[in-house]
Amino acid sequence: MDWDDSTSVLKALALLYSLQTPQEQDRQNTVEDNDIGFNAIDAGFLSSVAEQMLVQKRGVSTKQFALVRTKLRKYERQIEVFTELGHLPELPETAIVYESKNGNEKYDGVIRVDNDRLLFEPFTDPSKQVIAIGYRWAQDGSQSWESPLTI
Repeated sequence: MDWDDSTSVLKALALLYSLQTPQEQDRQNTVEDNDIGFNAIDAGFLSSVAEQMLVQKRGVSTKQFALVRTKLRKYERQIEVFTELGHLPELPETAIVYESKNGNEKYDGVIRVDNDRLLFEPFTDPSKQVIAIGYRWAQDGSQSWESPLTI
């Protein structure tokens, strides 16, 4: 396991989350005492970040990533065993680590106009009005959400 490679760490997070039972995933805790997936102490935080990445299709901030990487080290044996068995899941293209702003700022992103679209960078959530007209992950590699700019 390459702990300096963000993709490897995020795949390990996705792997361990996939090993949680459906009930554990829904509740973001540990129910079964089966030595598989997250322990009771880590389940809440790690499940939350995994869902943010896999279900909500959002990236992970550098602050979240640092804590995830630290917590996952205790699961290294599980990660190795299940990786050898071929259980390493694919990540959505939105599964990236983005730079966190300092803690004094309220938001980690900006909204800007780019030709005929609005870009939400890196993960500023679109408003209800924008959601109504639709948005998607930008296809140009800008690592942002986009929405058509229409009047």
